Amino acid sequence: MSDFIWNMQQEGRISEAKTDAAQAKDEVSRHKERIQELEFSLQRMSLASQALWELLRSRIGIAKMSC
Repeated sequence: MSDFIWNMQQEGRISEAKTDAAQAKDEVSRHKERIQELEFSLQRMSLASQALWELLRSRIGIAKMSC
C-alpha cells in the first residue's frame, strides 16, 4: 500500500514538473520574441542616428574624422 501512495506522489510531482517546464518554455519564447523586437528597434534607432549625424555633419561642414 505504501508503494502505491509513493507512486501516486511521484506521479503528482512529475506532472507538476512537466507543467512548470511547459510554462518556462512559453516564457522563454516570449522573452526571445521581445529581445528580437528590441534588437530590431535598436538597429532602426542606430540607423536613424547615423543618418541624422551625416546630415548635421554635412550642413555644418564638419570634416569626417578617422578613428
